[in-house]
Amino acid sequence: MKPPVELLSPSPPPPPKFSSTGAISSTIATSTSVENSSSIH
Repeated sequence: MKPPVELLSPSPPPPPKFSSTGAISSTIATSTSVENSSSIH
C-alpha cells in the first residue's frame, strides 16, 4: 500500500519549464495584486 505521493513526485521534475513559467507568472500576479490592494487602500 504505497501513497499516491510517489506517483505525483515523478510528475513535476519532467516539465521544469512549465513550473518556472508558472512560478514567475504567480510572482508577477502577486506583486500586481499587492500593488492594487495598496492603491485601493
